Amino acid sequence: MMKRLLFLLCAAICLPAIISCSDTDGLEDHTYDRWQERNDSAFAAVYAQAQHEIAQGSSKWRIFKSYATTLAATPENSIVVRIDRQGTGSGCPLYTDSVRVNYQGLLLTGKQFDHSGLFKDYESIFSPTLCSPAALLVKNTVEGFTTALQQMHIGDLWHVYIPWQLGYGPAATTAIPAHSMLQFDVELKQYARTGNPLPVWK
Repeated sequence: MMKRLLFLLCAAICLPAIISCSDTDGLEDHTYDRWQERNDSAFAAVYAQAQHEIAQGSSKWRIFKSYATTLAATPENSIVVRIDRQGTGSGCPLYTDSVRVNYQGLLLTGKQFDHSGLFKDYESIFSPTLCSPAALLVKNTVEGFTTALQQMHIGDLWHVYIPWQLGYGPAATTAIPAHSMLQFDVELKQYARTGNPLPVWK
């Protein structure tokens, strides 16, 4: 009798764990199903939206051809920019310059894969008091990001859409799947010409 009670008690304790394991073992992660197709479609849609907005006279959207091509602009060799705040600075960084920027990088899913400073949330990254801008060489970023930086003025805050061809291409990184359209919120804080140090950030 005692053995039977112990068996039933053990079964009552173990059964939920067994059921739980069998339930989750069958689940599959579909986050990245048809990833290239979805990213291509998403970028094509935002490219078309930007074209429409620009044709309607909007000053909030821009399309910039990659600095590295002499071909006509296409969705594969261009970035799309939504201007969230217009800066007041004059002049733009050059390919050989260094910059300080606040930024966050996002995947199509909205997952953040990178950010400047200590804090991950948007408000802190772009807070005048909490931000800690990253120092970068313009030429040392992915082609689409380098293209954007060379068009920015100090104080600009842009949402930049970069097709995978101007991002990490068909290669995957630890945080970024292959064929990923990249989205960056980026704010240009400072820049310095080659050979000159960036101003000290306070």
